[in-house]
Amino acid sequence: MKNGAIMAQIWWVVPVFIGISVAALRTQQGRAVYLPAYKKFYAYLLTIVAKPYHELMEPFKKKLFEDMKAQKSAVAGNLQVLEIGVGSGPNFKFYPPGTSVIALDPNPEFDKYLRKNAEQFDEIKLQQFVIASGENMAAVHDESVDAVICTLVLCNVADQVKVIAEAKRVLKPGGKLYYLEHVRAPPDTWLYSVQNWP
Repeated sequence: MKNGAIMAQIWWVVPVFIGISVAALRTQQGRAVYLPAYKKFYAYLLTIVAKPYHELMEPFKKKLFEDMKAQKSAVAGNLQVLEIGVGSGPNFKFYPPGTSVIALDPNPEFDKYLRKNAEQFDEIKLQQFVIASGENMAAVHDESVDAVICTLVLCNVADQVKVIAEAKRVLKPGGKLYYLEHVRAPPDTWLYSVQNWP
């Protein structure tokens, strides 16, 4: 099935999700019940439903990561990577053999999807899953990673400058930030609302 056909079948997910969310967030009791369920649903949605989107992004990611294999520590088979907003780990397939990954995501519900995906890549080691935002990576030591990966994440963080400063802090001298972003939607659009969701 073509990507367009898949997307046409699931178009209804976003408006239904937004409608339920708005209704649930109107009361404190609704928020207490809704937010944990939202995290579970969001992790599921990005893992299962976003597969066609990841397929669309694949050529761009291949191009982005093609020089990662040439990094000195990658050649030695011990590349240390921090991935911000890792989700279920769709970037793992682009990492060179021997890569060790510190996976960072504020949503703890991605853990089971991330570990399941990591099992498919024997030559990649999931070193740690850190539940934190990109603005506060205190669990990651200064100058401890060869590369920081940040794909399709900066549009959803509260403070892009802080995330980049944290990435710079954890990179070893000579380390590299790999990022791929789409642009922020114009205000007063439904996509802008989705990008700025709690």
